[in-house]
Amino acid sequence: MRSFIILLGVQARGLINSLAPGAAKLSRRARGRRLALMGVLSVLLGTFIVAYIVMLGLSLALLGATEAIVPLAVAAGALAGAVFTFIKARGTLFGTRDHDLIMAMPLPRRTVILARSATLFGANILLAILIMLPLYAVYFAFAGATAPSVLLALASAVLAPLPITGIAAFAAAGVTALSTRFRHANLAFIIGAMALMLVVLVAAYGWSFSMRADAGQAAASLGDTMAQISNTIYACYPPAAWATQGIVHGSVPAYAAFAAISIAVPAVCIEIMQRTYLGINDALAARSRGRARTRRDRAKDRSPFAAIVIKELRTLVGIPSYAFNCLFGYLLMIAAALAISLIGMRGILSSGVIDGVTLDPAQIDAAMGYIMLLFPWVFAFLATTCSSAAVSISLEGRSSWIMATAPLSPRAILGAKLASNALPCIACLGASAAAMLAFGEIDMLSTCEVVLVGFGMFFLWVNVGLAIDAAHPNFSWTVANEVVKRSASIMVCVLGGMVCAFALGALSVIVLPDLLGLAATHGIVIALGACSLIGGYAIFRHTARTTTFFIN
Repeated sequence: MRSFIILLGVQARGLINSLAPGAAKLSRRARGRRLALMGVLSVLLGTFIVAYIVMLGLSLALLGATEAIVPLAVAAGALAGAVFTFIKARGTLFGTRDHDLIMAMPLPRRTVILARSATLFGANILLAILIMLPLYAVYFAFAGATAPSVLLALASAVLAPLPITGIAAFAAAGVTALSTRFRHANLAFIIGAMALMLVVLVAAYGWSFSMRADAGQAAASLGDTMAQISNTIYACYPPAAWATQGIVHGSVPAYAAFAAISIAVPAVCIEIMQRTYLGINDALAARSRGRARTRRDRAKDRSPFAAIVIKELRTLVGIPSYAFNCLFGYLLMIAAALAISLIGMRGILSSGVIDGVTLDPAQIDAAMGYIMLLFPWVFAFLATTCSSAAVSISLEGRSSWIMATAPLSPRAILGAKLASNALPCIACLGASAAAMLAFGEIDMLSTCEVVLVGFGMFFLWVNVGLAIDAAHPNFSWTVANEVVKRSASIMVCVLGGMVCAFALGALSVIVLPDLLGLAATHGIVIALGACSLIGGYAIFRHTARTTTFFIN
């Protein structure tokens, strides 16, 4: 037990310190300020989630669906972190850089697995608490509360996510074991997970739009719908029914069964994983060495620039969390373009799904002029979320000395890293704009604006992120998530791009057309895209000239 607590403390300190990249170079006061800022942002995000969940619970209670709140809370708390766990478990449990060091210590494998998976279980329990407790508060406010029911509800917030988290981690372990047996497993895993995320997103927005299309009818039938949903939850996830029986009706045997299954399932999953842990990690290491030999043989006829570009793309695909962060924006670009092309903006405006307002043809024609000015900034925002080059230097990690001593100029190396990010971005922007143009949703001018503004904003902010990463690289990471999720370069790139896209988009759609007219505004939008390209190139040249990372 003492070993587990020590290892868990190491994991916790590593997680906390990773919130302040380059913490070793900061004073204690500066590190404290950065961690305090992250804490404030986390509290604000949690407050937003709680407020949204409370409004959802109040809506159900006011519509007479109070009894559906409890099973919905249990199912939501159990399932909320399933996709997160499936995606993150692979990088958290397998293929870590400190695997050899940890396994050389006199620690049981079970202890190592428990300590590493504690972050997954802890994150899902926190998410379940944020979702379930506000729903329970609404339920008890309308249905009344007793001390036993409140205690059982609080305990369910901890118990509900455990079995699904264990199953998701076990599934990730299975996929990882399978990935050691065929060549393109990482790519298949990433495509499947991203497709799942896209399906969830499209389903959520589709349901939201369908509800808005006829709000009165939806409100009238929501009570019956929630009763059907409750029955479906009971049928598909029996532990939700057992927990509901215990919390609502005070059934001790039913709640005991819920608690037993919540503890037994993750225990069995962890026991199986600890028995296969060494084999999976050894297979991953052997596969990595085999791939390295194959790549060396194939790279003999490539130019250094092309070799670095391909190496960066393979790094992107080889780290799932890196790929999910930096590729999902590309997927959203294509999905948004296809949705606009197939549904049509005129159809959306005339359907009444936007706040229940139905526009006539004349109003739609007037609105389309403003919407054409909005499209470039929507795709510019999505493009800035695909900033894989912003952390490409830090991701060199322990192998950074190879790149630092390579017989190439800093401009060539940084240019190759930038090209590995810019080529997919311009391809997705071009494909999205071409699809909307082919279906007649935008004209040639708007097509040029989507490509120019989207790529210009991307090029500007990815070079800002690359400059920050080149000036302050973080090579001491243990898990790639420390760089991909919490580095200053990626944060500045994404947040800066978002602020610019929203601010300039609002200026282009709301302010400038009324002051200067639509034609002049289109000219300003094109000029802003061109200025972004020029600014990005100037930053790149300055980074290549002043960086001290490269020895030659």
